[in-house]
Amino acid sequence: MRSDVSRSFSTISKGNLTLYRQNIVSALAKLPSDQREALILVGASGFSYEEAAAICDCAVGTIKSRVNRARTRLSDLLSIEGTDDFGPDHATRAILSAGGRG
Repeated sequence: MRSDVSRSFSTISKGNLTLYRQNIVSALAKLPSDQREALILVGASGFSYEEAAAICDCAVGTIKSRVNRARTRLSDLLSIEGTDDFGPDHATRAILSAGGRG
């Protein structure tokens, strides 16, 4: 049985996938740098909130807040209404879905 990600990739043309990724990069660039950093550390790189806080030299609660604000803003910028709109690849889903480790 193929995964949802595999099915998504098979139904998206290479050109559409490139455009989708460009939209993600553009939306990330619109975030404040502290939010973008926190989101990439927790969402895309897989660091725990505690690890990200140590890297950014701030409190864990600050990282959680930054990640939450970044995800909310990205969802608005990308017109995402639910998990089905997260996109075809694991990195995009990780960045936009809640639930950093820790």
